Amino acid sequence: MDRRQLLRTVTILLLGVALAAPTGRAVALAAAPDRSAAAQVEVEDLLDRAIERAERGDRQGALEDLAVVLRINPNYAEAYAARGNIRADMGDDRGALDDFTQALRLDPNNAEAYLGRGQVRARLGDGAGAQADFDLALRTDPNNAGALVERGSARAQAGDDQGALDDFTQALRLDPNNADAYNERGVVRVRLGDDQGALDDFTQALRLNPSQAEAYHNRALIRLGQGDNTGAVADLQRALQLFTAQGDTEQVRELQDLIRTLGQ
Repeated sequence: MDRRQLLRTVTILLLGVALAAPTGRAVALAAAPDRSAAAQVEVEDLLDRAIERAERGDRQGALEDLAVVLRINPNYAEAYAARGNIRADMGDDRGALDDFTQALRLDPNNAEAYLGRGQVRARLGDGAGAQADFDLALRTDPNNAGALVERGSARAQAGDDQGALDDFTQALRLDPNNADAYNERGVVRVRLGDDQGALDDFTQALRLNPSQAEAYHNRALIRLGQGDNTGAVADLQRALQLFTAQGDTEQVRELQDLIRTLGQ
Protein backbone atom coordinates (compact mmCIF):
# COMPACT_ATOMS: atom_id res chain seq x y z
CA MET A 1 0.00 0.00 0.00
CA ASP A 2 1.45 3.35 -0.98
CA ARG A 3 1.42 6.46 1.21
CA ARG A 4 -1.69 7.97 -0.39
CA GLN A 5 -3.71 4.74 -0.01
CA LEU A 6 -2.59 4.51 3.61
CA LEU A 7 -3.74 8.08 4.29
CA ARG A 8 -7.13 7.41 2.74
CA THR A 9 -7.49 4.23 4.81
CA VAL A 10 -6.65 6.18 7.97
CA THR A 11 -9.21 8.82 7.01
CA ILE A 12 -11.97 6.20 6.61
CA LEU A 13 -11.08 4.52 9.90
CA LEU A 14 -11.04 7.80 11.80
CA LEU A 15 -14.37 8.78 10.30
CA GLY A 16 -15.83 5.49 11.52
CA VAL A 17 -14.51 6.16 15.01
CA ALA A 18 -16.02 9.64 14.95
CA LEU A 19 -19.48 8.39 13.91
CA ALA A 20 -19.45 5.67 16.56
CA ALA A 21 -18.27 7.97 19.40
CA PRO A 22 -20.83 8.49 22.21
CA THR A 23 -19.96 12.10 23.03
CA GLY A 24 -19.44 15.31 21.08
CA ARG A 25 -15.95 15.66 22.54
CA ALA A 26 -14.90 12.24 21.24
CA VAL A 27 -16.28 13.11 17.82
CA ALA A 28 -14.27 16.35 17.74
CA LEU A 29 -11.09 14.58 18.81
CA ALA A 30 -11.50 11.95 16.11
CA ALA A 31 -12.41 14.44 13.38
CA ALA A 32 -9.29 16.61 13.79
CA PRO A 33 -6.78 14.04 12.48
CA ASP A 34 -9.32 13.15 9.78
CA ARG A 35 -9.16 16.70 8.40
CA SER A 36 -5.37 16.64 8.51
CA ALA A 37 -5.14 13.37 6.60
CA ALA A 38 -7.66 14.53 4.03
CA ALA A 39 -5.76 17.78 3.51
CA GLN A 40 -2.54 15.85 2.92
CA VAL A 41 -4.24 13.68 0.32
CA GLU A 42 -5.63 16.81 -1.33
CA VAL A 43 -2.25 18.56 -1.63
CA GLU A 44 -0.59 15.43 -3.02
CA ASP A 45 -3.35 15.04 -5.60
CA LEU A 46 -2.99 18.69 -6.57
CA LEU A 47 0.80 18.39 -6.80
CA ASP A 48 0.45 15.35 -9.08
CA ARG A 49 -2.07 17.20 -11.23
CA ALA A 50 0.20 20.25 -11.43
CA ILE A 51 3.12 18.12 -12.65
CA GLU A 52 0.89 16.40 -15.22
CA ARG A 53 -0.39 19.78 -16.44
CA ALA A 54 3.14 21.11 -16.79
CA GLU A 55 4.16 18.02 -18.78
CA ARG A 56 1.21 18.61 -21.12
CA GLY A 57 2.27 22.23 -21.60
CA ASP A 58 -0.40 23.80 -19.38
CA ARG A 59 2.07 25.70 -17.22
CA GLN A 60 -0.41 28.34 -16.09
CA GLY A 61 -2.82 25.67 -14.88
CA ALA A 62 0.07 23.96 -13.09
CA LEU A 63 1.01 27.21 -11.34
CA GLU A 64 -2.59 27.70 -10.22
CA ASP A 65 -2.68 24.20 -8.70
CA LEU A 66 0.62 24.81 -6.92
CA ALA A 67 -0.63 28.11 -5.52
CA VAL A 68 -3.52 26.20 -3.91
CA VAL A 69 -1.13 23.53 -2.59
CA LEU A 70 1.06 26.17 -0.95
CA ARG A 71 -1.94 27.93 0.58
CA ILE A 72 -2.96 24.66 2.22
CA ASN A 73 0.61 23.71 3.19
CA PRO A 74 3.12 26.58 2.98
CA ASN A 75 5.92 24.25 4.14
CA TYR A 76 5.69 21.74 1.28
CA ALA A 77 9.21 21.63 -0.17
CA GLU A 78 8.28 19.49 -3.18
CA ALA A 79 5.69 22.04 -4.27
CA TYR A 80 8.27 24.86 -4.21
CA ALA A 81 10.69 22.69 -6.21
CA ALA A 82 7.98 21.85 -8.76
CA ARG A 83 7.06 25.51 -9.12
CA GLY A 84 10.74 26.37 -9.51
CA ASN A 85 11.02 23.94 -12.44
CA ILE A 86 7.94 25.41 -14.12
CA ARG A 87 9.10 28.99 -13.62
CA ALA A 88 12.52 28.09 -15.04
CA ASP A 89 10.85 26.57 -18.11
CA MET A 90 8.87 29.80 -18.52
CA GLY A 91 12.05 31.91 -18.41
CA ASP A 92 11.38 33.32 -14.93
CA ASP A 93 14.83 32.49 -13.57
CA ARG A 94 14.61 34.86 -10.60
CA GLY A 95 11.28 33.41 -9.49
CA ALA A 96 12.66 29.90 -9.99
CA LEU A 97 15.74 30.75 -7.94
CA ASP A 98 13.54 31.93 -5.06
CA ASP A 99 11.42 28.76 -5.20
CA PHE A 100 14.39 26.37 -5.25
CA THR A 101 15.99 28.26 -2.37
CA GLN A 102 12.78 28.03 -0.32
CA ALA A 103 12.50 24.31 -1.12
CA LEU A 104 16.04 23.81 0.20
CA ARG A 105 15.33 25.78 3.38
CA LEU A 106 12.53 23.33 4.07
CA ASP A 107 14.37 20.23 2.84
CA PRO A 108 18.18 20.58 2.70
CA ASN A 109 18.47 17.07 1.22
CA ASN A 110 16.42 17.71 -1.93
CA ALA A 111 18.87 16.80 -4.72
CA GLU A 112 16.49 17.87 -7.50
CA ALA A 113 16.12 21.33 -5.96
CA TYR A 114 19.92 21.72 -5.84
CA LEU A 115 20.06 20.57 -9.47
CA GLY A 116 17.34 23.01 -10.55
CA ARG A 117 18.89 25.92 -8.67
CA GLY A 118 22.31 25.11 -10.12
CA GLN A 119 20.90 25.19 -13.65
CA VAL A 120 19.29 28.58 -12.98
CA ARG A 121 22.48 29.96 -11.46
CA ALA A 122 24.44 28.81 -14.50
CA ARG A 123 22.04 30.67 -16.81
CA LEU A 124 22.34 33.76 -14.63
CA GLY A 125 26.13 33.69 -14.98
CA ASP A 126 26.90 32.45 -11.46
CA GLY A 127 29.20 29.58 -12.45
CA ALA A 128 30.70 29.12 -8.98
CA GLY A 129 27.26 29.05 -7.34
CA ALA A 130 26.03 26.60 -9.96
CA GLN A 131 28.94 24.23 -9.40
CA ALA A 132 28.44 24.44 -5.62
CA ASP A 133 24.79 23.42 -6.07
CA PHE A 134 25.71 20.51 -8.34
CA ASP A 135 28.26 19.38 -5.73
CA LEU A 136 25.52 19.45 -3.07
CA ALA A 137 23.11 17.56 -5.34
CA LEU A 138 25.74 14.84 -5.79
CA ARG A 139 26.55 14.75 -2.10
CA THR A 140 22.85 14.04 -1.50
CA ASP A 141 22.45 11.70 -4.49
CA PRO A 142 25.84 10.45 -5.80
CA ASN A 143 24.20 8.52 -8.66
CA ASN A 144 22.32 11.47 -10.12
CA ALA A 145 23.42 11.35 -13.77
CA GLY A 146 21.73 14.67 -14.56
CA ALA A 147 23.71 16.43 -11.84
CA LEU A 148 26.94 14.88 -13.14
CA VAL A 149 26.23 16.19 -16.65
CA GLU A 150 25.44 19.67 -15.31
CA ARG A 151 28.56 19.74 -13.13
CA GLY A 152 30.60 18.54 -16.08
CA SER A 153 29.29 21.47 -18.12
CA ALA A 154 30.10 23.89 -15.30
CA ARG A 155 33.61 22.46 -14.97
CA ALA A 156 34.19 22.68 -18.72
CA GLN A 157 33.05 26.29 -18.71
CA ALA A 158 35.47 27.00 -15.88
CA GLY A 159 38.36 25.41 -17.84
CA ASP A 160 38.53 22.18 -15.83
CA ASP A 161 38.40 19.86 -18.85
CA GLN A 162 39.71 16.77 -17.05
CA GLY A 163 37.16 17.19 -14.25
CA ALA A 164 34.44 17.66 -16.88
CA LEU A 165 35.59 14.53 -18.74
CA ASP A 166 35.42 12.52 -15.51
CA ASP A 167 31.89 13.77 -14.77
CA PHE A 168 30.56 13.03 -18.26
CA THR A 169 32.14 9.55 -18.22
CA GLN A 170 30.60 8.76 -14.83
CA ALA A 171 27.22 10.07 -16.01
CA LEU A 172 27.39 7.70 -19.00
CA ARG A 173 28.18 4.75 -16.74
CA LEU A 174 24.95 5.54 -14.89
CA ASP A 175 22.92 6.51 -17.96
CA PRO A 176 24.40 5.04 -21.17
CA ASN A 177 21.61 6.55 -23.29
CA ASN A 178 22.31 10.17 -22.38
CA ALA A 179 22.89 11.87 -25.75
CA ASP A 180 23.75 15.23 -24.13
CA ALA A 181 26.52 13.63 -22.09
CA TYR A 182 28.06 12.10 -25.23
CA ASN A 183 27.89 15.41 -27.09
CA GLU A 184 29.41 17.40 -24.24
CA ARG A 185 32.11 14.81 -23.60
CA GLY A 186 32.95 15.02 -27.30
CA VAL A 187 33.49 18.78 -27.00
CA VAL A 188 35.82 18.28 -24.03
CA ARG A 189 37.73 15.55 -25.89
CA VAL A 190 38.33 17.97 -28.78
CA ARG A 191 39.88 20.43 -26.33
CA LEU A 192 42.02 17.65 -24.87
CA GLY A 193 43.26 16.71 -28.35
CA ASP A 194 41.36 13.42 -28.66
CA ASP A 195 39.67 14.00 -32.03
CA GLN A 196 38.85 10.35 -32.70
CA GLY A 197 37.29 9.96 -29.26
CA ALA A 198 35.29 13.13 -29.92
CA LEU A 199 34.11 11.82 -33.30
CA ASP A 200 32.96 8.59 -31.67
CA ASP A 201 31.07 10.55 -28.98
CA PHE A 202 29.29 12.83 -31.47
CA THR A 203 28.31 9.80 -33.57
CA GLN A 204 26.91 8.01 -30.52
CA ALA A 205 25.01 11.14 -29.48
CA LEU A 206 23.37 11.17 -32.92
CA ARG A 207 22.50 7.47 -32.74
CA LEU A 208 20.65 8.22 -29.52
CA ASN A 209 19.15 11.52 -30.66
CA PRO A 210 19.16 12.10 -34.43
CA SER A 211 17.64 15.56 -33.90
CA GLN A 212 20.57 16.96 -31.94
CA ALA A 213 21.71 19.84 -34.15
CA GLU A 214 24.76 20.65 -32.01
CA ALA A 215 26.15 17.13 -32.42
CA TYR A 216 25.88 17.34 -36.23
CA HIS A 217 27.65 20.70 -36.13
CA ASN A 218 30.38 19.40 -33.83
CA ARG A 219 30.93 16.22 -35.84
CA ALA A 220 31.17 18.28 -39.05
CA LEU A 221 34.05 20.29 -37.60
CA ILE A 222 35.93 17.10 -36.69
CA ARG A 223 35.32 15.69 -40.16
CA LEU A 224 36.64 18.90 -41.71
CA GLY A 225 39.81 18.57 -39.65
CA GLN A 226 40.22 14.98 -40.88
CA GLY A 227 39.78 16.02 -44.53
CA ASP A 228 36.33 14.43 -44.91
CA ASN A 229 34.67 17.41 -46.62
CA THR A 230 31.80 15.36 -48.03
CA GLY A 231 30.84 14.01 -44.61
CA ALA A 232 31.31 17.44 -43.07
CA VAL A 233 29.01 19.17 -45.58
CA ALA A 234 26.35 16.49 -45.09
CA ASP A 235 26.48 17.06 -41.31
CA LEU A 236 26.39 20.84 -41.72
CA GLN A 237 23.35 20.65 -43.99
CA ARG A 238 21.50 18.47 -41.49
CA ALA A 239 22.48 20.81 -38.65
CA LEU A 240 21.23 23.75 -40.76
CA GLN A 241 17.84 22.08 -41.22
CA LEU A 242 17.49 21.45 -37.49
CA PHE A 243 18.64 24.93 -36.41
CA THR A 244 16.24 26.45 -38.95
CA ALA A 245 13.37 24.43 -37.47
CA GLN A 246 14.41 25.63 -34.00
CA GLY A 247 14.45 29.27 -35.13
CA ASP A 248 18.11 29.73 -34.13
CA THR A 249 18.92 32.49 -36.63
CA GLU A 250 22.48 33.05 -35.40
CA GLN A 251 23.47 29.42 -35.95
CA VAL A 252 21.64 29.39 -39.29
CA ARG A 253 23.68 32.35 -40.57
CA GLU A 254 26.93 30.83 -39.34
CA LEU A 255 26.25 27.48 -41.02
CA GLN A 256 25.10 29.06 -44.27
CA ASP A 257 28.36 31.01 -44.44
CA LEU A 258 30.43 27.90 -43.68
CA ILE A 259 28.63 25.75 -46.27
CA ARG A 260 29.02 28.53 -48.85
CA THR A 261 32.76 28.73 -48.11
CA LEU A 262 33.22 24.97 -48.44
CA GLY A 263 31.37 24.99 -51.76
CA GLN A 264 33.76 27.48 -53.33
